[in-house]
Parts: sequence; structure tokens; C-alpha cells
Amino acid sequence: MTTTPISPDAILAALALGEDEDWEFKSARGGVPGSLWETVSAMANTRGGVVVLGVVQRDERFEIQGLPSPARARQQVLDLANSRDKISANLLGPGEVQLVEVAGEQVLAVRVPRAGRKQRPVYVGPNPLTGTYRRGGEGDYRCNDFEV
Repeated sequence: MTTTPISPDAILAALALGEDEDWEFKSARGGVPGSLWETVSAMANTRGGVVVLGVVQRDERFEIQGLPSPARARQQVLDLANSRDKISANLLGPGEVQLVEVAGEQVLAVRVPRAGRKQRPVYVGPNPLTGTYRRGGEGDYRCNDFEV
């Protein structure tokens, strides 16, 4: 299955609107942030979405920051997505993890599909009761035992 590329224009339009249930922006100056996996879990357990690494939030605005090592960041995301110590199900194939040039900078767009019924819950770490998240508005929220 081929994934449709995420265009620079789609990213710029989402930046102008801000974060929502299906868009999340994260800085990655220090490498792939650990909070990426909470967002992957949350989006996979709700409706899916896109996480863009290489964006910084200043006050209420989001700005393209870029990545110091774009290819390395992409490979790290793909490697960690295959680690059951990191996340319970790998929903991220190479087509879902895309380098995109926006405003002269490289960002990493991670398209997170909604997990199938048999894959849910998608959770971070070894325990679904402590590592399952859901997406609500622009935030990731840990699920309680009942929700899991």
C-alpha cells in the first residue's frame, strides 16, 4: 500500500491552524522526543493523525525549526517503531515516516493510522494499563483502566 505524501502546503496550513486531534507538532533539536510515542499511541487509539517533528512553539504560534540530522531522525523513528520495548504495535511503515522540506528546512512528518480493532490498545512500554493513551483536542491523555 502506498501512502500519499504529506505536502509542504498541508503542513503550513496545519501550522496556521495549530494543533488539534489529528495534528501534533514537536521540536526535535535534541533528537526524537520520547513524547512522540505517547502521541503515536494516542492517535492510533483514536482516529489517527500526523505528528511533525522539527517545529517549535513560541507563545501561541508554531514555527518551522528543522531537524539537525533529518535522515538519522527518520531512521530512529522507524527503528523504535519496531521495538516492542517502545510501543506495542508498529503501525509506521517507511511510507508513513516522510522527510518534507518546508520553508527551506527538513521536517519529519509521521502519519499515524488508526489502529485496527485487533491491534488496540496501542501502548507505550510493557504495560497497557500504564502506557495507553487517547487523543483529546490537542493533547494526549493516559487512559484509565476502564478505557483500556
